[in-house]
Amino acid sequence: MGLEAAKVLATPVQNDAALRTCTFVNQMEELLEVLVNDNTPELKNFSKRYPKLSILSGEAAQFVHLWPMGTIQHSIVHHMLPHYFVEGEKMTDGKGRSYIRLKKTHRSMVANYLLSTAIANYQKYGKDILTLESCPPECMIVVDDASILSSGTVMDRLQAWSGSYKLWRNEENQLFIVFTTEELRNSALTEMSKFQGRKATAQDSMTAEEAQKKKQSKKKAQQKKKQKTKENAESSKKGNSKYLGDGWYAVGDTNVAPQDMPTVDDDGLGDLNLHNQFG
Repeated sequence: MGLEAAKVLATPVQNDAALRTCTFVNQMEELLEVLVNDNTPELKNFSKRYPKLSILSGEAAQFVHLWPMGTIQHSIVHHMLPHYFVEGEKMTDGKGRSYIRLKKTHRSMVANYLLSTAIANYQKYGKDILTLESCPPECMIVVDDASILSSGTVMDRLQAWSGSYKLWRNEENQLFIVFTTEELRNSALTEMSKFQGRKATAQDSMTAEEAQKKKQSKKKAQQKKKQKTKENAESSKKGNSKYLGDGWYAVGDTNVAPQDMPTVDDDGLGDLNLHNQFG
């Protein structure tokens, strides 16, 4: 159930809001399980377990009015209900507070995959899950030895394929081609098999993601170094010159008096007589 919901709810354990959210999910799963498993005409078992909730029971359907709750809790409940085949309708009480009215039908059953399980799995394997989403193996081709295979050659061979794709390399000279869809990958596989291209595995996705992270990290480091060099140059220029405006700086005075100009002695030539050299 609900990878997208799990992403939102699976926040760090030390977060109090996250703990409250997970507790609420467990409470709702328990409530819904009791509701869908209660086959008595008037939901007597459910009523005994939750005596403060209002229950309306009829031949066609059975209704349960939940307690007033906030926006986030509303969203969680509405996400869970379809997996239990329980309908939910937002209602408002006399004080203007909103609550959800549950409708149980003959199709209602316990969810096959619980949201609490999805949250726990995402907390434990979230990094791998995100990697498989960003680099899905079913959309990838891997060339294990691409030391003599240039990116230009690959792009030339794939000119006939529409849609976008990404090319990544790692330090082991592996080439990863990530297509937008599995169909595009399968279509290009015939051409890339001439270069020993193969279908990717889940492990290839992890390797490709790591290669991409290293590439991005290296690029950021280069940009940071370039920016630092530029800042140092600007700082040096501003420190040794006078700003004239419009991006111009005065770096020295060209109006030097004759007596202030350097002499032969100033150049370290001493009393060397150069006359005979040009006589």
